Amino acid sequence: MECTNEGSVRFTAQADERRLNPMCDVHGGFAAMVLDSVTACAVHSMLEAGASYATVDLNVKMVKAIPKNTELLAEVKVLHISKSIGVSEGSIKSADSTLLAHATATCVIRC
Repeated sequence: MECTNEGSVRFTAQADERRLNPMCDVHGGFAAMVLDSVTACAVHSMLEAGASYATVDLNVKMVKAIPKNTELLAEVKVLHISKSIGVSEGSIKSADSTLLAHATATCVIRC
């Protein structure tokens, strides 16, 4: 994980055989898990010490199949932050910058 600046986070991720569905493709839940993590971490990077958060909405769009055993880049930025909610958007891309999945997330902020 790399926090490039407040409200902007990058993860690398790789789906292996543990993330496959019964058809031996990468399960869509892998993209959802990665995007939930990275969007929430971006919101977390904007919070004061001691504040916490929880995802209340995650909207994921699968654009292309996630490849197996390939390093992927998940990037996100915070779109809005207030005392009670944070909204962020992010994507998973392949090494050649092909968009594989996109998400928006809303987090409730607890002080």
